[in-house]
Amino acid sequence: MRIQKMCVTRLSLLTSTGIFCLCVANTPVASDSAEGPVELRKHGDWWLGLDAGAGAIHLDMPEGEVSENKFYLGVRAEYVLSPEFLLGIEASGWLIQPGEIEYNTNPPPNNFESQIEGEGLAPVLLTARYYPWDDSSWYLKAGAGYVSHWQTHQGVTERESGSGVMLGGGYDYYINQNWDVTAFISYSTGSAGDEDYDAITLALGFNYKIRR
Repeated sequence: MRIQKMCVTRLSLLTSTGIFCLCVANTPVASDSAEGPVELRKHGDWWLGLDAGAGAIHLDMPEGEVSENKFYLGVRAEYVLSPEFLLGIEASGWLIQPGEIEYNTNPPPNNFESQIEGEGLAPVLLTARYYPWDDSSWYLKAGAGYVSHWQTHQGVTERESGSGVMLGGGYDYYINQNWDVTAFISYSTGSAGDEDYDAITLALGFNYKIRR
């Protein structure tokens, strides 16, 4: 009898949990009780974004291969074609070696700027973002475009140019009519000069919406 009661109790709990999950799954992402559902993406809006994170990047260079985790930063502008599609352009990149200034005197010499060192990989891509539904917060993203691998040594910057592509997906968390927080993961690959690269990037960013 006790076992039967336990089974009935667990069955009721599972049923209640299932009903709750169905209610949550069918709840709109964001709503305004006075004005009706919020339009998450409205044709004619512009989105400005800033992203930061880390990338596991692999470089295949003539002198050898390098695999490291590097800081990622990106800025973007996107135009809302429809609730499902956004088109944009973004400039981003991974900082392979941070800028360093080396000098042995205090105060530094007048020409210490000529001793700056640094290296990075910087794609500039045309992008497309796809949301499966009008009220969806999940999206897929793809991009293609120009890639620059730059190196600065003793104040002189050298660049190798090429092309690259990116494919990823993410989730927008609605804050209000003008702000979202977005999290995404992406895979990038391409080449610059005689160097090839692959990167898996995790990042968190902000979307600022200029409403039409």
